Amino acid sequence: MDQVPATATQIAVDDASPFFSPVLTPASQRILVPELIGAFLDALMHEMGFNENVTMIDRELLNIAQCSRLFQEEAERRLYTSVKFFVGSTRARDLATVMRARTAKYVRYLKIFNYGAARGRGDTSIFSVAGIPFSLMTGLDGIEVHFAHARKGDDIAPYDDRLFQILDRDLQDNILKGFRCAHPLSRSCVPFLSRQRTLEVLQINLISIEPVPTEDVVNRATFPKLTTIIGSIIDSPSLSSIIERSAIQYFTPLHTFGLSPGWSSYSHQLITLDVAHCQALDPSTVEEVARCSPRLQLFMVKLDHQWEEKKINIFDRLTQLAHLEVVGILPEPSTFNDYFISTVGHIRACKGLRSLVIVVSTGETNQFCGIEMQRTVRKAWTQTTPGVIDIIGWKAKHVERIELSRKKTAA
Repeated sequence: MDQVPATATQIAVDDASPFFSPVLTPASQRILVPELIGAFLDALMHEMGFNENVTMIDRELLNIAQCSRLFQEEAERRLYTSVKFFVGSTRARDLATVMRARTAKYVRYLKIFNYGAARGRGDTSIFSVAGIPFSLMTGLDGIEVHFAHARKGDDIAPYDDRLFQILDRDLQDNILKGFRCAHPLSRSCVPFLSRQRTLEVLQINLISIEPVPTEDVVNRATFPKLTTIIGSIIDSPSLSSIIERSAIQYFTPLHTFGLSPGWSSYSHQLITLDVAHCQALDPSTVEEVARCSPRLQLFMVKLDHQWEEKKINIFDRLTQLAHLEVVGILPEPSTFNDYFISTVGHIRACKGLRSLVIVVSTGETNQFCGIEMQRTVRKAWTQTTPGVIDIIGWKAKHVERIELSRKKTAA
């Protein structure tokens, strides 16, 4: 059999030592285009399990970025899409350094942890939020701010507002789609939001005891794309003003809830309403909520003692909600068993209902115990064994499903 002449490349490889490393070619001569490299990395991430193995995937992407100049850019693009910045840590310093050097443009979502009082390293310390190059983050579309753990009563104490000054100075206009901060903020911290008319999701907790200035920048802001609000003090002028001028569809008030004078002007467009973080509601309030919110698909509520005392079934108050699919109920803990037995028999009154949870707080933050019920394809109902329920995850799962369903319908 005739032998095929060896090519120059084969000869070079055969003569090379086991540790042979090919010479890197200039970018203009590379055979693999970024799209192919990206597709390879995406396939690798998919094989490794995406969300299930985030730490492992990040470590692998970092190794690839450090070992291959050819793959570096696309690996870093994926590695720095979502960034966690722990204020005051050595990791924060290293992260700030590499973002300033080349990767800030890849950041899409930034989570800031351990924020709060000044750290004593100086206003320009790369360990602090001053090290975050917001001016270089041209693709940033989401920010979450998590304050350091505070003792009870410290959440309204004076805090370092440097981050919000930096955002007002350096953040580009109209790039954010989401901003989340559960810690109480003064109005002096949020002027930067008025230049983010692209906002779709807003979690804000304005200090209620703070006087409202006549020229409140938050009151004058308009967010035409805003659909989701997680906020406190619904009847505060600032938050009410934002809600009334936006097409809010997903609403989660914190601490208190009331039927404000402008309630009916925006409640008709609500798709999800979670008032379980607020005070317990009486039957007449729930009935008015249902009357003014005909598009509701998810409703979560805490019930006061009148429901059990007067033997009122909540589903009788919700039957007019033709699109209702998901309900979360938090009855009085002392009446949980009796209320569950008396209520569950009327579940079929809401014909479109697909999922139900009835839970009570265990006393720990965001920990609930109760029963979950699910309607099967044959329209029968199944229930779980009573136990701990991840109510936050349960809600998030259904909100995501509802949103995907709406997008498909719109398409």
